[in-house]
Parts: sequence; C-alpha cells; structure tokens
Amino acid sequence: MRLARLRRAATIAALPLAMAISTGPARAASPSVVVSLPPIHSLVAAIMGNTGAPHLMLRGGRSPHNAALRPSDLKRLRAATLVVWVGPTLETFLAKPVAAIGKKSTIITLLDLEPIKRLARRTGQSWEKHDHDHEAPRGLSDTLIDPHVWLSPTNAMAIARSVVEALKTQDPTNAV
Repeated sequence: MRLARLRRAATIAALPLAMAISTGPARAASPSVVVSLPPIHSLVAAIMGNTGAPHLMLRGGRSPHNAALRPSDLKRLRAATLVVWVGPTLETFLAKPVAAIGKKSTIITLLDLEPIKRLARRTGQSWEKHDHDHEAPRGLSDTLIDPHVWLSPTNAMAIARSVVEALKTQDPTNAV
C-alpha cells in the first residue's frame, strides 16, 4: 500500500517534467517520401536516417512487372512530397498514378536522371532466366535496356545524390 502511494507520488511529481519535454519547440514534419522498389528504398532510407522513413510500395516480394496498387498505397502516393521510382519501363503499374500527381510532388524518375548510365540488357547465367524484356522509354534508344540501374555503383551514387538534393530542398532543417 505504501509502495503504491510512493509510485503515485513519483508519477505526479514527474508529470510537469514530462509535459515540458513533450511541449518543447515544434519540429517541422519530415517529407512524405514514397519509393517503389526495395533496393531503392534501402538507399533512400539510409539517406533519410532518423529524420523519417520512406514508404515502400512493393512489399512482400511483389514483382514490379505485374503489381497493382493497393488503395492505401495510392493514398500515400497522392500525399507524397517526394516520389522515387525507376520509371515506366520497369514499373508500368505506377506510370499513370505518378503522371496524375503532376507538379504537386517532386518526382525522381531514375531512368530520366542525367548522370544515370543506361546499360544494355544483361545476358548470361541468371539473367537468362528473366522471362521478360524491357523496352527503352521513348527518346532513349530502340534497343533493349536494363532498367535495374541501381546495380551499378556509379548509378547508385547518382541516385543518392539526386535524393539528397531533393530532400535538402524539402527539409532544409535536417540537411547536413
């Protein structure tokens, strides 16, 4: 009984401190970031660190070749301030929803980034088991390209730089 009273008194004494901490200066909300694929999500999450977490569209091993958007994903996409995706060559399911966002969000289409080196479709070993082809987007080439651009370390660095610049613009208080 006495122990219970002591705990209650300690809780009541700590309450003003807890309220002071929780009502400290307000922080700006971190950008709402949506990323299409797990490897790109890993890059973006590492960049964002503890400032926020990007939302991954393709969870649970779903393939970008035959995916469909869930209503919750579509809602997140519409509310996003930054969208990072490879492009319509790989993610046909996102082409119309991303186009519908318009200028409301910053959209990074990896295949459209200037520093990205577009590679020819890979062949040999496990690449031969890939049961589909990726046609190049209009204006790039008539040949088949490999849309898995993040597999090149040089491209991964270019992707990271683009994401950093977009996040700096949207969240200057957390920019380093």
